[in-house]
Amino acid sequence: MTTLDGYALTEWEIGCGDWLAQPDWSTLRIIPWLEKTALVMADAVEEETGGMIPIAPRIVLKEQLNKAEARGYRFKMASELEFYLFRQTFEELYANGYTRMR
Repeated sequence: MTTLDGYALTEWEIGCGDWLAQPDWSTLRIIPWLEKTALVMADAVEEETGGMIPIAPRIVLKEQLNKAEARGYRFKMASELEFYLFRQTFEELYANGYTRMR
């Protein structure tokens, strides 16, 4: 519950505001790992104005993509998912400085 100084949208004195999750229906996907379930991404918007929250990660990414496109670039990407299993607990891994991981 520690907020960082210098961010007007997340200060204890004024609160965090009322934000809504506005679904982006173009992202609607059926997810294969849970039967009869779909996933849809959402943008964070201000409740009163409907304006996008400028510090929300999806908004930051969209702005960067728009800037790149204005300069003639178009990005394509994919995620690389990795999954690790360890016998040690998170606490043990941390205590060992993330060495001798098994």
